[in-house]
Amino acid sequence: MKQIISTISFLTILSLSVLAQNQIPSPRYGTAVVHYNDTAVYIYGGVIQETSKSTSQQLTSEVWYYNASNCTFTKVNPLGDELPGMYACSPVYDPQTGKIYFLGGLRTAADNAFYSFDPQAFQVSKKTQQPYSQRSGMSGEYIGSGKFLLSGGQLANGAASSAVYEFNAAQLTITQKADIPQGTALYGHTTITDTINHKAYIFGGLNGSESNNFSCYEYNTQTNSWGFGPSIQNYPQNEWTAFPASGNIPNSNEIFIAGGQKYSTNKSTNSIFFSSNLYTVNVVNGNLTAQLITNNLPPMIGGSAWCSLDSNNDTIFYFFGGIISITTTGDTTITNNFYRFN
Repeated sequence: MKQIISTISFLTILSLSVLAQNQIPSPRYGTAVVHYNDTAVYIYGGVIQETSKSTSQQLTSEVWYYNASNCTFTKVNPLGDELPGMYACSPVYDPQTGKIYFLGGLRTAADNAFYSFDPQAFQVSKKTQQPYSQRSGMSGEYIGSGKFLLSGGQLANGAASSAVYEFNAAQLTITQKADIPQGTALYGHTTITDTINHKAYIFGGLNGSESNNFSCYEYNTQTNSWGFGPSIQNYPQNEWTAFPASGNIPNSNEIFIAGGQKYSTNKSTNSIFFSSNLYTVNVVNGNLTAQLITNNLPPMIGGSAWCSLDSNNDTIFYFFGGIISITTTGDTTITNNFYRFN
């Protein structure tokens, strides 16, 4: 698959604007993003292409820091253990330990350990081997009590997984839980949690046949059991996507979902439909409700996103990078466009 670089552009669409006209990461997709606090976001890894002459994909181990207070990116050179180049890993932030953990992901190293990153000390520490093979596109989300749910993923051989794991940040343990039901294998899907009612919901993504998933599943974190989740109100299934850019405010029951790969009625493997929608999905007492914010985003798959609160306590949604086009011959355009939606 050939790749073409798209350099940063400057435009305004409604309340959408391009930011960070200073130093900015090169075009990339499949990066891991962690919202550390309202003035610090960390971006790690992904697939990059350094020159427009190159036709090969490269995994990067770069770590970047974004400061929302002055809209600047800074490349970080962490101390300690060396991070491998990694694609589509599952990052989590544990406020109790103050550390970021990188789990899963396809990587340049055969080694399959997970890593911690201390933003205060800029220190990386290599941890134990993970109890599963390398995989990208696992969906991870906080489920309460210092624990995170990790589900699905795509293995290095292209197969999808139905396996589910629980990461305990305090004990640094990864425990296998009940699989996604009915043997359903998913990757590039979305998770939203209701920690008060001890539930997690997964939806969207691609299944083992590389087709869009139209089922919502509900996981009970207390009983380690799965069932079918509720219908998501105001969210047509043909708008569900795989590999969207998504982000939420910590400790919030609302998630923002931007772009991603939409369902296509064309059965050709060369047909990829891009979404230009921005939705929010909210969970309250077992009810999931979506709201279409705009259908005028720049289309993008595999981008990165996060949310912050401004001085008025309004939510600001940021999204960066991703794939912006794939031709029928496989030419892929990646970007480092960086947007803010107010």
